[in-house]
Formats: sequence, C-alpha cells, structure tokens
Amino acid sequence: MVLEALRPAHDPPPHDSNWIRSAVALGSLTLLALGIVGLATANSAMSAIGLFLYAFIGFGTAVLMTLGCRGWNLLTLGPPLGLAIASLVGVLVVTTGIWAAGPVLFWVLVSITIVVHLTVLTRTLIAARSRTHLSHRGETSERDESIVATEPIVSTLRHARQLRFVTAIATALGFVLCLASALAIRNLDPGWGGLLGAISPAWYIGLALLATAILVGQRLGNLYAGLPVLILQLALTGTPAIVFDDPRFAQTAKQVGLTSYILLHHSVKPSIGIYQAWPGFFSGVAWLCRVSALASPIGVARWWSPVVDAATLLVFYQLASRVLRDPRRAWLAATIFALSYTFNDSDYFSPQSASYFLAIAIFAVVFQHRDDESRMSAASWVLLFTMSIAEALTHPLTPYLVTLALVVLALFGRARTRWAPVVTLAPAMGWALLHFSYVTRYLPLSELGKVFRNLLTPGVASSGPAESMLVEVSKYSQAGAILFIALIAFAVLVRYRSSLHLAMVLCAVSGATLILVNSYGNEADFRVALFALPWLAILACDFRPASRLGSALFWPIAVFLLLSTYLVADMGLDFVYAERPGDLKALQTFERNAPVGSTLIVIGDVGYPSDLTGRYNLYNEVAYSDVRGFNNSHSFNAAASYSQFMSVLLTTHRLVPSHSHVDIQSYYVLTAQQPAAFLAAYNYASLQQYQAFANQFADSSQWQLVLRTPTAELFRFN
Repeated sequence: MVLEALRPAHDPPPHDSNWIRSAVALGSLTLLALGIVGLATANSAMSAIGLFLYAFIGFGTAVLMTLGCRGWNLLTLGPPLGLAIASLVGVLVVTTGIWAAGPVLFWVLVSITIVVHLTVLTRTLIAARSRTHLSHRGETSERDESIVATEPIVSTLRHARQLRFVTAIATALGFVLCLASALAIRNLDPGWGGLLGAISPAWYIGLALLATAILVGQRLGNLYAGLPVLILQLALTGTPAIVFDDPRFAQTAKQVGLTSYILLHHSVKPSIGIYQAWPGFFSGVAWLCRVSALASPIGVARWWSPVVDAATLLVFYQLASRVLRDPRRAWLAATIFALSYTFNDSDYFSPQSASYFLAIAIFAVVFQHRDDESRMSAASWVLLFTMSIAEALTHPLTPYLVTLALVVLALFGRARTRWAPVVTLAPAMGWALLHFSYVTRYLPLSELGKVFRNLLTPGVASSGPAESMLVEVSKYSQAGAILFIALIAFAVLVRYRSSLHLAMVLCAVSGATLILVNSYGNEADFRVALFALPWLAILACDFRPASRLGSALFWPIAVFLLLSTYLVADMGLDFVYAERPGDLKALQTFERNAPVGSTLIVIGDVGYPSDLTGRYNLYNEVAYSDVRGFNNSHSFNAAASYSQFMSVLLTTHRLVPSHSHVDIQSYYVLTAQQPAAFLAAYNYASLQQYQAFANQFADSSQWQLVLRTPTAELFRFN
C-alpha cells in the first residue's frame, strides 16, 4: 500500500488522553519522591534514578501539558524536551559562573512543574467522579465507545483473543527469560569470550519469543504491536548494563572524564578540547549529578544506553506514525530501526547519542503531510526552538545534518513550517562562530571535495595489520543490516515512485554531503548511515512482496535476520571493547595520584581507556601498539620489542604528543586486559605476545609496580 493512500489514524478519545496525562503526572511525582527519599537517606543511586528521570520526564511533560499536549505526544516528546532543558540549564550554570546556584535552579523548576502534575491529577479525579455519576444514571460512558474504536484489525473477535493471548504470553515469558539470564551472570568479566559466549541459551530463547510477539502483535492494536518492540529494545541494551559492572565501551571513559571535569572545576575550558566548547550534554549531566549528590557520572554512563535507546525508540515511533499514518506499521518501522541501530556504538554515553535523540524528535515535530491542516502549535514551536538550541550546544555536527533533512522536507511541502531549517541552523552557526578557532582545528581545508578519502572508516584507513575474521564478521554484519534495509527502501521507491517516497529517500541521502566536506575523524560513512537509518526504516516497512506466500514469510524472516546481525554487530566484539573494572581502577589511580604533567603510556591502540577523571587535562595519555616491534615481525622477541620501546621513550620522546599542554614530569605504563584484547583482535599482537611484552616491565628494575588488579598492572619509570 502506498504511503500517500494511508488514512490518518484516529486520535485517542479525550478521556484516554486524560488518563495518559494522569499516568505521566503520577509517574513523574513518584520519581521525584524516590529522588527526595534518596537524598534524605544519602542513597546516591536512588536519588540519581529519581531526580535524573524526573528531569528528563517530569520537566518536559509539565511544559507540554501546560501547552495543551495530550496522549502519545507526552510520552514521546516529553523526554527530549526534558533533556534539552537540562542541557540548557547546565550550560547556563557552567558558562556564567553561577554553578553554586545550580541546585536552587533545579528545585525552582521542580516547584513549578510539580504544580502542573498535581493539577492534572486533581482534574482527573474530578472528571472520574463525574463519569461515575453519569454511568450510574444509565448514560453510555466514553469508555464503552472507546472499546469499539480501538478494536483490533482482525477477522473475528475469537481470533483477536487468541492473538492477544499469544502476544502477551510470548512478551512476558521473553522478558522474564532475558532478565533472569542477565541477572544470573552479573559482574561478568568479559574475558576473551564476551557476553554472547557467557550468557545462558535461555536469553536467546527469550529474544526469539519477543521477536515472535512483535510479529503476532502486528495484527493487533497499539499496545500489543508496540510493547514487545519496547521490551526487545530494553532486553538488547539493558542486558549489557546489568551484566557488566562498568560502562560497556572503553571510549566512554573520555565522556565520563569530561563530565567529571565540570563537577570538579564547575566550568569548562575550550582550549583543552573541542567538546569542552560544546558542553551541552556534559554540563547537563554534571548539573544533575550535583543535584542528586552523585560524586561520579560513571553509574549514569553504565545505564545510559538502555534509557536513551528506549526514549529514542519511542520518539522514532512518533515520527514513523506521522509519516505512515498507521500505528501498527509504525511499530514495524520501529522494530527495523531498533535492530539496525548499531553504527559506531553511537548509543553509548556521549553527546552523539543525545543529539541523535534530539534530532529524531525534531523530525517528529516538524513533519506533516500535504493534506494536513494543522500548523505549528505553541507546543511545537517550544519543542523546536528548545531542542535546536540544546543540540547546537551539544554536538558540532548533528545540527547541520538535521538541517539538510529539514530542507528536503520543506522543499517537498512536508514540513509544518519552512522556517524549520533556519531554526536548527541559526543557533548552530552562531555557537560555531563564537568558537571558530576551535572549529578550524578539526575542519581542515585539505579534506574539502576529497570524497573517497573522506569515506574511509577507521578500519579501512588504518595502516595496521589485517583484522581478524571476527572483526570482519562484525563489521560486515553492521554494514549488511543497513545495506539490506537500503535495498528494500530502494525497491519501495521504484515500485511506488510517489513524491513522499522520493522525499524520504532524499532525506536519507542528504547527510552524504558530509563526505564532500570532512572525514569526521575517518567516520563520515558511519555518520551518513546513522542519519539515513530513520528514513530508510520508515520506507522499508512499506515493502510488500507480490505473492501471498512471500508476503507471509518476508517480514518474519527479515526480523529474525536483523536480530541475528544485531547480536553479531553490536555484541560480537564485547570482549574487545567492554571495559574491565580493574582497568578503570588502574587508570583512576594514575590520574588521581601521579604528579601533574606525567605521561601514561597504555600498551594498546585506539579505543583504549583514558581521560576518566576530572583531572585528565593535567596529564598526557597515549597508546603504544608496537608490541611485536616496529616491523611487526612474526619472529617475536619480547626483549627486543621492549628495547625498541625504551629507545623511543628515552631518546626520541615520540610518545609525548607534540600538542601537549602540560610539562613532562614522569612516565607510567599501563598494561591491561581490554587493550590486550583489542590488539589481539586487530592482529597487532597475540595475547601471549602481549603478556610476554608486559612481563618485561614487571621484570625490569627500571619500572616500579604501582598497582596490580585482576586485569591490569600500572608501572612507574624509576
């Protein structure tokens, strides 16, 4: 069925919207109460859960309720607005020198928003009493009418009940199996096998049941079509958060360090690095850490992925339902999106994940069909302006990719306002001009127009040895999923050739202009694919095979295929990228105790843990990957490789960055399990060679052991 031919879905009855408002208000107040109890009992974990989630949910939904929003809009658009508000307040207190007033501002916002939530609950109780009174008088209640309006789209009532039963049982059992399997291996050391090799087969059965529930739920109404998708998303991203003790990816340490810097210094210093010049995400999290008495954001980083992924999935559903005008098929698009969202680990605790979340929310606010009579409401303008400004202060690239897609929507008459590209571009350009000296460091003119060079990924661009088969399989699984969806989307365009389909395709490819300008750290193709994914997923779900058999089999096969590639692409290399507590402890020991100006040399390569604490700017932290010597010789000699290392360290000083902003005082070396796994997977050195090289430091009188953990050793040069 062509997208243009789909009719708008019926809005929920007014009383249903009121109950959603009430549920949101009650949930927000419950979170606030949890946070206050946590503060009163000095339970930082409890206070962080309550106050962080209240800021992300309670703030945004209160604003939208005041502006008249109802129903799903509150659940999907409230969290991105709350994140935007937190980011803007964080930037305010960090850049204006009023950090001490941060808690006061928080509780002022709480005082205002709590009135809104209490008012909603009060009005709901009064309305409920009125409806009860009318029902006693024999009048037809709105509730009875709504049952007819939301009847499942199936042939018979008996068949509908059977499908509901199957969906509910499969969803509940799948959730229980996944949760129990994850809890059974808590505190997992990734070792050399990772999560996929350690978890029970029951977890895989649970995932299969959830995928089955999604497919069966497609024939039913909103709840049955959507709940299994959300549960599957939480199972996939929540399992690593339960299983591992620390944030999943080593590169998360840098993001934690930037946030910790703000907590320590109550300000930012753009000369240290470009993300200090775009502090929206970091300052917002730091502000909430301060309010909730959380000493370090590392716990927030651990649980960030399941929370932001669930919120991103809901706001993507909002976008898909507006484009497709069919809630059930919007959930199918959400399934495709969730099972393909593995690009460059972009959902970890980082400005990229936050800005991507805001980007999809902006698309959902702006998009409309040509025959829609509605225009930008006051709530829509507040959402657009607030999220655009927050995004401009959070990430240096995302606002421009968002603007390109909005230009396409405006040209095709699919935007509620043609001013949308201006609203997203203006704050981004203004902030970039204020920090232009930092932009020029990361935007070399030599890359302009060099398409093929800018397309290179880190793996392709690397001059290191050939990658292992496991790395290749993971990479091809990641690329294969997006290629599969792109081919389906192209088939849909060729078949229907409507203006809406063309607009979706152009939105998907609009981000490709990035490769004309910059390689973005050799990650341009990842960014292009990442911003193409929402539009491709919406297009792909419009695919219907011509034959009845093909139509019945295609999407079940496709969903299970995408689920399989997700597991390989997203979790297949956990033993390479997952951080070990012992590794982080050694890094913290260095940054907290080493003399200012010291240099830490991590025996590893890109993605090694670094810059973890608020003192990271006081040190140099670099990687050394030549474990097998400079010629990468197969005739490995640990003593000879160590001699080469010492020669480089003492004579050339090549290990100290030329742009070092601190003086050299002393040298430290860190050997650890996660960098060792990386070097082994990318064929720099085997695990045995890494250990033999590490033993040279332990056996040498030139190095003193500072700390030994189950997975790491920290040495200081005498």
